[in-house]
Formats: sequence, C-alpha cells, structure tokens
Amino acid sequence: MGTALPVVGTPRLLLRPVAEEDAAPTARLVSPDVASQLSTWRSPMTEEEALDRIRTSENLLSQRKAVNFAIVRKADGTLLGWVGLWLVSDRLARIGYWIGTSYRRHGLTTEALSNVIPAAREFLGFSTIEALVLPDNQASRTLLGKLGFVEAGLADEFIASQGQSRSCVRHLLDFDEAGKTKRAAAQGHRPPD
Repeated sequence: MGTALPVVGTPRLLLRPVAEEDAAPTARLVSPDVASQLSTWRSPMTEEEALDRIRTSENLLSQRKAVNFAIVRKADGTLLGWVGLWLVSDRLARIGYWIGTSYRRHGLTTEALSNVIPAAREFLGFSTIEALVLPDNQASRTLLGKLGFVEAGLADEFIASQGQSRSCVRHLLDFDEAGKTKRAAAQGHRPPD
C-alpha cells in the first residue's frame, strides 16, 4: 500500500481528497436528482451537513479506511462531484460516486473513476470493488461495465433519499496481485490508469 493518497490529474480534472472548502459547492450540487441515486445522501443538503460529511471523510482517510475524492474541473477549479471508496473488509471496498446534474454526459465520471480506482487501490490495498446501483440507473450500469465491472446479482440497500430499502444491481471488479483486473488479466490488459 502507498504511504500517501496522491492528487490525481487528468486532461480535464483534478482529483484530490475532499476538503472543507468543498462544503458549500457540495451542498449546492446534491440536488434531489443526484440524491435519488445515492444510498446515503439526502437533498436538500445544508452546508453544515456537507461539512460534517467532509470531516468524517478526513477522519476515515487518516485511518486508511476510506478515500473521498473531489472531482474538480482543472480549467477553473469548479467542484463537479465526488468519488468515494471505503473498506467493507480488508480486501473489499465499496465505491460510490456522483456528479452534478449539469456536468453529466460529458465523460467526466468515466474519466474520474478510471483514474481514481488505481490510486485508491494502492492506498487502501483492496482486491475487489463492489458497486450497488439502482436497476433503473442505466448510465451507471453502463459506466461500470466500461470499467470492467461485472454484474453479480442483486443486493438490498437502504436509499436515504427515498426512505426505503431497494434492490440494487451488484457490480464487482476483481484485481490480481499485480493490480490487473482479473477479467482484464486474462486479456493482458491493465485496469485504467
């Protein structure tokens, strides 16, 4: 495992640990449309609630239990969303992500996830990532498939914004000891860098 969580740069994005200055834009971006696809985020979100979430993220990061990256547009420093991975067990991490409604359908989430996953894996040391996605969220299901995740049945998850448990499609991405995805390893490809 790496000793420090790196800041990751892509052609369009800066992916860095969330920080207190992200509280106000986070609260603005978590609209009902965004929250409706997330298990633990509510809308409307106050700036204080966002700040509490950021402080919890910083604490979990210091304990190497989770990483939450801010998705920031390089050109102007605008916060676009978050990507988080947290350890469920020593070898299993769960991933969650969201991007503000007006920033969707530009490939930004794909760009963010494909670059965050290797950095988070190096920092946390997991061998499998799990994502739970509502069945009607076809955009996320397609995105995960592009990144090498495979559908692995259904799992119930409580959706805070809906106040109820829902069946979600479970997606898994496995890595071998060399850091290659197991599906990709058979084809001789590395996971996205």
